[in-house]
Amino acid sequence: SILGLSGPEDNRAPPRHFQLCRRQSYSFGSAAHSQSVDSPSAASCHSPPRDSLDADPARDHCLGSIMVALPTSRADLDIAAQTRLDHAMERLRSFHDGDAALLEVVGLGPDAIPVLRDLLFTREPSGLFQSRCRAVEALALLKGFSVLADFLRLRRDPSDPVERLGEDAVKSAAGRALARLREPWVYELLLALANERPLLGILAGVGSFLHDDSIPIFVAALGEDDLRLTAHGILLSFGKAAWSALIAAALDR
Repeated sequence: SILGLSGPEDNRAPPRHFQLCRRQSYSFGSAAHSQSVDSPSAASCHSPPRDSLDADPARDHCLGSIMVALPTSRADLDIAAQTRLDHAMERLRSFHDGDAALLEVVGLGPDAIPVLRDLLFTREPSGLFQSRCRAVEALALLKGFSVLADFLRLRRDPSDPVERLGEDAVKSAAGRALARLREPWVYELLLALANERPLLGILAGVGSFLHDDSIPIFVAALGEDDLRLTAHGILLSFGKAAWSALIAAALDR
């Protein structure tokens, strides 16, 4: 060498680790990852061994950073569900958004039934009944018929006329909704309520079963101004089966 730096040993092969070390890269997801493979042959360096992929710390670190935000804990899910339920119930009570919120509440599934029950059973001295009637409809859509039956079995009759007016409206809605469950016990419950104190929804619920033994109730309801149209329509549905009861009532007058 001109610089005098070469000697007999300059022709020596480079150290073994330089001979055997080759650089290669492979990608994981969207991030490129490089690793060194110490292999005595070029063939073994051509692609990374499967075991090296499975045990790659850098790859695992990358994967961990990707996955850390994906899982949601059960507690977080419960909090989120409760927040959605609270928001939906607040809208259900609203005069402006109440009707639109009905399907939102139903969409939350059976988890909404306990909250709807609380709303239904809450007394309203002001006589306002709209939000409680929405609760009745939501419970019927969610198949919460046992809740509706429990409410009707209370037989709650407030002494205040304003509150009583609202309570009757909710009872009527509950009677209509409960009648969608075509079970004998439902008919017996509605029939007992109609005999005690007929309300429009209760009468409609009883009449939907078209049982002949309920005809006298509708004949008697013809004498009530607020029940006459409903009773008249139901008696027409009975057809000839109602004739004898109607004739007897007319002769008694």
